This record gives sequence, C-alpha cells and structure tokens, in this order.
Amino acid sequence: LMGRRTAVEVLERGTRGVEATYSRDTTFGPRYEHRREVVATGSGWEVVDSVQSDEPGDYTVRYHFHPSVDVYEADGPDHEFVVRENGSELARFGFTGGSEHRLVLTPYFEWFGREQYRPAIEVESDTDTDVRTRVEVIRGETTGA
Repeated sequence: LMGRRTAVEVLERGTRGVEATYSRDTTFGPRYEHRREVVATGSGWEVVDSVQSDEPGDYTVRYHFHPSVDVYEADGPDHEFVVRENGSELARFGFTGGSEHRLVLTPYFEWFGREQYRPAIEVESDTDTDVRTRVEVIRGETTGA
C-alpha cells in the first residue's frame, strides 16, 4: 500500500519511533487508511501495520531485500525468517497476526533495463487484523559491532 508513489504523513512518536499514515479517499475502489508504526527496541525494531477500510478485504505487508542477501524461513511454528549474507546471520524477522507468511522473489533493477530477482517476505492479513513484525538485528563481525 504505502510502497506505491503516495503522499505519506510521518509523525514522530517519542524519541524511539515514527508513525506513517497514508489515506486513500477516492470514488474508485474502497476508501482506506494504512498506518505503520516503527519503534526502536534494544535489539532492533517493532513494526505494526494496520489497515482500516470502508469495506472488508485483505492487505499484504512486504519486506524487500537486496539481492546480495539470502532469506529463508526458520524451522518452527513462529513464522520467523532469517536474513544472511556470506553465511553470517544479519537479522531475524518474526510476525504476529496475518493469515499467510511466505518468502517470494520480486523484481529488482539495480541498473535500468537489467532485471534481477531479490527475496521478499510477504504477510497477508485482513483489515480487522494488525500485522506485528519483530526485527532482531544480530550484532557481530558483519555489522561492525
């Protein structure tokens, strides 16, 4: 939703967070508001996406990654995904909410006319359910910490 070319309102939320809101009010299609709140935690970020609409429906939250990293689904029931580069773990993404959590490939154009594919995580939800994302940044040699 917010990934399209839109006018997004961004507000500061304390010293550790921001909230971004996009509202679509049109005669074509349902009116909706997409709100994303991002708060820094001690180990990464907590992100909450919510969509309010005049009509019930589904929405998709996507996280796109650079083609140089590998993303894979971790074992277990927790809907976790691991991001690695050159064999080192960089981050973990965990989700609460949403009916489907999947790893997909999406087009990426580093140079005009040169398409390659990059990993993306998609989480599908309905307009009554928030999607909460926990991003844990792994500190180590590859992150300079």
